Amino acid sequence: MLDESANAWKREMGNGWLVLVTSLFGIAVGAASLLFYSIGVFFEPLQHEFGWNRGQISGALIYLTLGFVVSGPIVGWLIDKHGARLVALWSMPMLALTMFGLGNLGNSLTVFFALFFAAGCFGGGTTPIVYTRVVNANFDRSRGLALGIVLAGTGIAALVLPPTMAAAIGWSGWRAGFLLLAIAAALAWPLVLFGFHGVEGANASRAQNAKGTDRAAALKSRVFWTISIGFIAVATAISGLVVHLVPLLRDAGMSLLQAAAIASFIGVGVILGRILVGGLDD
Repeated sequence: MLDESANAWKREMGNGWLVLVTSLFGIAVGAASLLFYSIGVFFEPLQHEFGWNRGQISGALIYLTLGFVVSGPIVGWLIDKHGARLVALWSMPMLALTMFGLGNLGNSLTVFFALFFAAGCFGGGTTPIVYTRVVNANFDRSRGLALGIVLAGTGIAALVLPPTMAAAIGWSGWRAGFLLLAIAAALAWPLVLFGFHGVEGANASRAQNAKGTDRAAALKSRVFWTISIGFIAVATAISGLVVHLVPLLRDAGMSLLQAAAIASFIGVGVILGRILVGGLDD
Protein backbone atom coordinates (compact mmCIF):
# COMPACT_ATOMS: atom_id res chain seq x y z
CA MET A 1 0.00 0.00 0.00
CA LEU A 2 2.84 2.35 0.84
CA ASP A 3 4.62 1.51 -2.42
CA GLU A 4 1.41 2.12 -4.37
CA SER A 5 0.92 5.49 -2.67
CA ALA A 6 4.55 6.47 -3.33
CA ASN A 7 4.25 5.49 -6.98
CA ALA A 8 1.05 7.52 -7.35
CA TRP A 9 2.80 10.49 -5.73
CA LYS A 10 5.77 10.22 -8.11
CA ARG A 11 3.50 9.75 -11.11
CA GLU A 12 1.49 12.88 -10.30
CA MET A 13 4.61 14.96 -9.82
CA GLY A 14 6.19 13.60 -13.00
CA ASN A 15 3.11 14.18 -15.15
CA GLY A 16 2.17 17.51 -13.63
CA TRP A 17 5.48 19.35 -13.51
CA LEU A 18 4.46 21.79 -16.25
CA VAL A 19 1.25 22.63 -14.38
CA LEU A 20 3.36 23.34 -11.29
CA VAL A 21 5.83 25.56 -13.14
CA THR A 22 3.08 27.47 -14.94
CA SER A 23 1.05 28.00 -11.77
CA LEU A 24 4.06 28.93 -9.66
CA PHE A 25 5.18 31.61 -12.10
CA GLY A 26 1.62 32.79 -12.77
CA ILE A 27 0.95 33.38 -9.07
CA ALA A 28 4.31 35.13 -8.65
CA VAL A 29 3.41 37.72 -11.31
CA GLY A 30 -0.30 37.94 -10.54
CA ALA A 31 -2.20 40.93 -9.22
CA ALA A 32 -2.17 39.64 -5.64
CA SER A 33 1.64 39.49 -5.62
CA LEU A 34 2.98 42.32 -7.78
CA LEU A 35 1.41 45.33 -6.10
CA PHE A 36 1.26 43.98 -2.57
CA TYR A 37 4.95 43.12 -2.29
CA SER A 38 6.26 46.12 -4.20
CA ILE A 39 4.15 49.06 -2.97
CA GLY A 40 6.35 49.73 0.07
CA VAL A 41 9.29 50.58 -2.19
CA PHE A 42 7.20 53.23 -3.98
CA PHE A 43 6.19 55.13 -0.84
CA GLU A 44 9.10 57.55 -0.72
CA PRO A 45 9.28 58.35 -4.46
CA LEU A 46 5.53 59.03 -4.60
CA GLN A 47 5.74 61.20 -1.50
CA HIS A 48 8.49 63.28 -3.08
CA GLU A 49 6.76 63.49 -6.47
CA PHE A 50 3.21 64.32 -5.39
CA GLY A 51 3.36 65.20 -1.69
CA TRP A 52 1.05 62.33 -0.70
CA ASN A 53 1.41 60.90 2.79
CA ARG A 54 1.89 57.24 3.67
CA GLY A 55 -1.70 56.76 4.71
CA GLN A 56 -2.90 57.93 1.31
CA ILE A 57 -0.47 55.73 -0.59
CA SER A 58 -1.12 52.59 1.47
CA GLY A 59 -4.85 53.32 1.17
CA ALA A 60 -4.59 52.26 -2.46
CA LEU A 61 -4.42 48.65 -1.26
CA ILE A 62 -7.92 49.03 0.15
CA TYR A 63 -9.13 49.72 -3.37
CA LEU A 64 -7.10 46.80 -4.71
CA THR A 65 -8.81 44.56 -2.15
CA LEU A 66 -12.23 45.97 -3.05
CA GLY A 67 -11.45 45.12 -6.66
CA PHE A 68 -10.72 41.53 -5.64
CA VAL A 69 -13.99 41.42 -3.68
CA VAL A 70 -15.89 42.53 -6.78
CA SER A 71 -14.05 40.29 -9.23
CA GLY A 72 -13.69 37.17 -7.07
CA PRO A 73 -17.19 35.71 -7.51
CA ILE A 74 -17.24 36.75 -11.18
CA VAL A 75 -13.88 35.11 -11.84
CA GLY A 76 -15.05 31.93 -10.12
CA TRP A 77 -18.18 31.84 -12.27
CA LEU A 78 -16.20 32.50 -15.45
CA ILE A 79 -13.79 29.69 -14.59
CA ASP A 80 -16.71 27.29 -14.20
CA LYS A 81 -18.17 28.43 -17.51
CA HIS A 82 -15.13 29.02 -19.73
CA GLY A 83 -12.20 27.41 -17.94
CA ALA A 84 -9.24 28.71 -15.94
CA ARG A 85 -6.93 29.01 -18.95
CA LEU A 86 -9.15 31.38 -20.92
CA VAL A 87 -9.86 33.55 -17.87
CA ALA A 88 -6.15 33.92 -17.13
CA LEU A 89 -5.27 34.71 -20.75
CA TRP A 90 -7.82 37.55 -20.84
CA SER A 91 -6.93 38.91 -17.42
CA MET A 92 -3.15 39.15 -17.78
CA PRO A 93 -3.07 41.83 -20.51
CA MET A 94 -5.63 43.92 -18.63
CA LEU A 95 -3.53 43.73 -15.47
CA ALA A 96 -0.47 44.80 -17.48
CA LEU A 97 -2.43 47.79 -18.80
CA THR A 98 -3.28 48.97 -15.28
CA MET A 99 0.41 48.75 -14.34
CA PHE A 100 1.26 50.73 -17.45
CA GLY A 101 -1.30 53.31 -16.36
CA LEU A 102 0.38 53.60 -12.96
CA GLY A 103 3.69 54.19 -14.73
CA ASN A 104 2.12 57.17 -16.52
CA LEU A 105 0.34 58.54 -13.46
CA GLY A 106 -0.23 62.26 -12.97
CA ASN A 107 -0.80 64.10 -9.69
CA SER A 108 -4.23 62.63 -9.04
CA LEU A 109 -4.84 60.51 -5.97
CA THR A 110 -8.26 59.59 -7.34
CA VAL A 111 -6.72 58.12 -10.49
CA PHE A 112 -4.14 56.32 -8.35
CA PHE A 113 -6.92 54.68 -6.33
CA ALA A 114 -8.94 53.95 -9.46
CA LEU A 115 -6.03 52.14 -11.09
CA PHE A 116 -5.54 49.96 -8.02
CA PHE A 117 -9.25 49.16 -8.01
CA ALA A 118 -9.02 48.33 -11.73
CA ALA A 119 -6.05 46.05 -11.03
CA GLY A 120 -8.18 44.15 -8.53
CA CYS A 121 -11.16 43.95 -10.88
CA PHE A 122 -9.45 43.16 -14.17
CA GLY A 123 -6.53 41.28 -12.64
CA GLY A 124 -8.77 38.92 -10.69
CA GLY A 125 -8.08 36.24 -13.28
CA THR A 126 -4.39 36.23 -12.31
CA THR A 127 -4.96 35.38 -8.65
CA PRO A 128 -4.36 31.93 -7.07
CA ILE A 129 -8.02 30.90 -7.56
CA VAL A 130 -7.24 30.28 -11.25
CA TYR A 131 -4.12 28.23 -10.71
CA THR A 132 -5.25 26.22 -7.70
CA ARG A 133 -8.27 25.10 -9.73
CA VAL A 134 -5.96 23.45 -12.24
CA VAL A 135 -3.66 22.03 -9.56
CA ASN A 136 -6.58 20.50 -7.66
CA ALA A 137 -7.75 18.78 -10.85
CA ASN A 138 -4.33 17.24 -11.60
CA PHE A 139 -3.08 16.23 -8.17
CA ASP A 140 -4.63 13.92 -5.60
CA ARG A 141 -2.09 12.00 -3.48
CA SER A 142 0.38 14.89 -3.66
CA ARG A 143 -2.17 17.72 -3.70
CA GLY A 144 -0.98 19.36 -0.49
CA LEU A 145 2.62 19.59 -1.64
CA ALA A 146 1.55 20.68 -5.14
CA LEU A 147 -0.53 23.52 -3.70
CA GLY A 148 2.32 24.46 -1.37
CA ILE A 149 4.73 24.66 -4.30
CA VAL A 150 2.55 26.85 -6.50
CA LEU A 151 1.43 29.11 -3.64
CA ALA A 152 5.10 29.66 -2.87
CA GLY A 153 4.90 31.93 -5.92
CA THR A 154 3.87 34.73 -3.57
CA GLY A 155 7.04 34.05 -1.63
CA ILE A 156 9.11 34.36 -4.79
CA ALA A 157 7.43 37.70 -5.44
CA ALA A 158 8.19 38.80 -1.88
CA LEU A 159 11.82 37.72 -2.30
CA VAL A 160 12.46 39.25 -5.73
CA LEU A 161 10.25 42.33 -6.03
CA PRO A 162 11.51 44.68 -3.28
CA PRO A 163 15.21 44.67 -4.29
CA THR A 164 14.34 44.61 -8.01
CA MET A 165 11.97 47.58 -7.70
CA ALA A 166 14.45 49.45 -5.51
CA ALA A 167 17.17 48.99 -8.13
CA ALA A 168 14.85 50.02 -10.98
CA ILE A 169 13.73 53.13 -9.10
CA GLY A 170 17.33 53.99 -8.30
CA TRP A 171 18.33 53.72 -11.96
CA SER A 172 15.35 55.20 -13.79
CA GLY A 173 12.78 56.46 -11.29
CA TRP A 174 9.49 55.15 -9.91
CA ARG A 175 7.71 55.22 -13.29
CA ALA A 176 10.18 52.66 -14.61
CA GLY A 177 9.32 50.48 -11.62
CA PHE A 178 5.64 50.35 -12.56
CA LEU A 179 6.49 49.72 -16.20
CA LEU A 180 8.67 46.82 -15.10
CA LEU A 181 5.68 45.46 -13.17
CA ALA A 182 3.61 45.73 -16.37
CA ILE A 183 6.18 43.62 -18.21
CA ALA A 184 6.23 41.08 -15.37
CA ALA A 185 2.42 40.82 -15.44
CA ALA A 186 2.52 39.88 -19.12
CA LEU A 187 5.35 37.35 -18.90
CA ALA A 188 3.15 34.47 -17.75
CA TRP A 189 0.82 34.78 -20.77
CA PRO A 190 2.72 32.45 -23.15
CA LEU A 191 3.40 30.02 -20.32
CA VAL A 192 -0.32 29.71 -19.54
CA LEU A 193 -1.17 29.57 -23.26
CA PHE A 194 0.98 26.49 -23.82
CA GLY A 195 1.35 25.08 -20.30
CA PHE A 196 -2.40 24.79 -19.68
CA HIS A 197 -3.33 23.64 -23.18
CA GLY A 198 -5.47 20.51 -22.88
CA VAL A 199 -4.78 20.22 -19.16
CA GLU A 200 -7.46 18.83 -16.88
CA GLY A 201 -9.19 21.57 -14.91
CA ALA A 202 -8.02 24.30 -17.30
CA ASN A 203 -11.00 23.84 -19.64
CA ALA A 204 -14.65 24.38 -18.80
CA SER A 205 -15.84 21.02 -20.13
CA ARG A 206 -13.61 19.11 -17.74
CA ALA A 207 -14.01 21.54 -14.88
CA GLN A 208 -17.74 20.79 -14.81
CA ASN A 209 -16.93 17.26 -13.63
CA ALA A 210 -15.43 18.50 -10.39
CA LYS A 211 -17.15 17.18 -7.27
CA GLY A 212 -17.98 19.17 -4.18
CA THR A 213 -20.61 21.07 -2.22
CA ASP A 214 -22.91 23.36 -4.20
CA ARG A 215 -22.77 27.13 -3.67
CA ALA A 216 -25.87 27.44 -1.47
CA ALA A 217 -24.74 24.68 0.89
CA ALA A 218 -21.22 26.11 1.07
CA LEU A 219 -22.47 29.55 2.08
CA LYS A 220 -24.39 27.96 4.95
CA SER A 221 -21.43 25.88 6.06
CA ARG A 222 -19.53 26.64 9.26
CA VAL A 223 -16.35 25.37 7.57
CA PHE A 224 -16.67 27.93 4.75
CA TRP A 225 -17.05 30.87 7.15
CA THR A 226 -14.30 29.60 9.45
CA ILE A 227 -11.89 29.49 6.52
CA SER A 228 -13.03 32.92 5.30
CA ILE A 229 -12.62 34.58 8.70
CA GLY A 230 -9.23 32.93 9.13
CA PHE A 231 -8.03 34.25 5.77
CA ILE A 232 -9.23 37.77 6.60
CA ALA A 233 -7.53 37.78 10.00
CA VAL A 234 -4.20 36.50 8.67
CA ALA A 235 -4.27 38.85 5.64
CA THR A 236 -4.95 41.85 7.89
CA ALA A 237 -2.05 41.04 10.19
CA ILE A 238 0.43 40.31 7.41
CA SER A 239 -0.48 43.25 5.19
CA GLY A 240 0.21 45.78 7.94
CA LEU A 241 3.75 44.43 8.30
CA VAL A 242 4.67 43.82 4.66
CA VAL A 243 3.39 47.09 3.22
CA HIS A 244 5.06 49.35 5.78
CA LEU A 245 8.28 47.45 6.43
CA VAL A 246 10.41 49.25 3.82
CA PRO A 247 9.27 52.77 4.90
CA LEU A 248 9.92 51.88 8.57
CA LEU A 249 13.41 50.64 7.76
CA ARG A 250 14.05 53.84 5.79
CA ASP A 251 13.04 55.81 8.89
CA ALA A 252 15.66 53.82 10.79
CA GLY A 253 18.35 55.22 8.47
CA MET A 254 18.77 52.44 5.93
CA SER A 255 19.12 53.08 2.22
CA LEU A 256 16.29 52.04 -0.07
CA LEU A 257 18.29 49.08 -1.36
CA GLN A 258 19.17 47.91 2.17
CA ALA A 259 15.58 48.22 3.36
CA ALA A 260 14.29 46.35 0.30
CA ALA A 261 16.86 43.59 0.75
CA ILE A 262 15.82 43.01 4.36
CA ALA A 263 12.12 43.12 3.47
CA SER A 264 12.70 40.47 0.83
CA PHE A 265 13.60 37.91 3.51
CA ILE A 266 9.87 37.62 4.18
CA GLY A 267 9.78 35.69 0.93
CA VAL A 268 12.12 33.03 2.29
CA GLY A 269 9.74 32.36 5.15
CA VAL A 270 6.74 32.25 2.84
CA ILE A 271 8.40 29.78 0.45
CA LEU A 272 9.58 27.43 3.19
CA GLY A 273 6.31 27.67 5.09
CA ARG A 274 4.08 26.97 2.07
CA ILE A 275 6.08 23.95 0.90
CA LEU A 276 6.51 22.52 4.40
CA VAL A 277 2.85 22.89 5.36
CA GLY A 278 1.75 21.51 1.98
CA GLY A 279 3.91 18.44 2.38
CA LEU A 280 2.64 17.87 5.94
CA ASP A 281 -0.94 18.14 4.71
CA ASP A 282 -0.34 15.11 2.49
